[in-house]
Amino acid sequence: MQVGIVGASIAGLSVANVLHRKGFSVKIFEAFGHGFQNRGGALGFVDFDIVHRIRQGDKALTQSPTLTHPGMGSFYGTIWKYLYEGLPEGSVVFNAPVKDVSDETTDKPQIVLEDGSAHRFDFVVGADGGKSVVRQAVITQSANKESSIGAYSGYVVWRGLVKATEVDHAPQGIARYGPYTYVTLGFPCRDENGQILWNCGVYMPLSIVHVSKSSSGNRQVSTDTKRSVPDWLLPLLTHLFPDRENVEFWTTCMEKGKVSQHPVFEFAADRVVHNHMLLVGDAAHLITPRTGSGAY
Repeated sequence: MQVGIVGASIAGLSVANVLHRKGFSVKIFEAFGHGFQNRGGALGFVDFDIVHRIRQGDKALTQSPTLTHPGMGSFYGTIWKYLYEGLPEGSVVFNAPVKDVSDETTDKPQIVLEDGSAHRFDFVVGADGGKSVVRQAVITQSANKESSIGAYSGYVVWRGLVKATEVDHAPQGIARYGPYTYVTLGFPCRDENGQILWNCGVYMPLSIVHVSKSSSGNRQVSTDTKRSVPDWLLPLLTHLFPDRENVEFWTTCMEKGKVSQHPVFEFAADRVVHNHMLLVGDAAHLITPRTGSGAY
């Protein structure tokens, strides 16, 4: 049986590994032009036993010096590379954005790429994130497909990432201003070179007019960098969290690290299986506060 998977993030690669080891032929289409081994800050609470079972007991993941140690977050790129290397060469087709899924009512659905080419499979898996293309072919006709990209939850996560050599801590705290609650928390992780980074986020209510649009059609996370962070963010953070650790961290992060905005969307598909198609991860369910963590 031939299975086509849309999306080569952790959820898509996890499905592909399981199916490959069950004897299925898998082909993954990814819109980005390259792999994600150098991408991402940190993932918290990763169940390494499950990840190892996906590769049938291969323990190379926990032996990686760039992964983690107790109390640290796991670098996204290391886990991605581990799953990617568990697949046959050529399983992932990069620079292959998907435009549509056709013949969805048949037993041979087609994945149609933006270049016009069509690829027919026995089964199609949508692992293409919060703005899933495959989702449109799976949810019921009665569902409001225009709203199927999810509803803005009303808050964002401002994420800061900076080398531990630049600042010796990541802040934590809770602040209340009127009816609103602001939460900040951080933890260490390692990058692809084994270097320790601080990864910290602030959960913040924010009007949709200030929400950055994703530069990618199938991602719900914006690509803001420190150069496009609004002028009001640092003064607001230092007002809400005036202690020395918070002020020092966010000031250093904006000067020498990276700050990005992660708008949080919510969505739950009214069905995740239809004929020969399946939705997984954020394509099936955007759940706060861990939007963008569909592989969990």
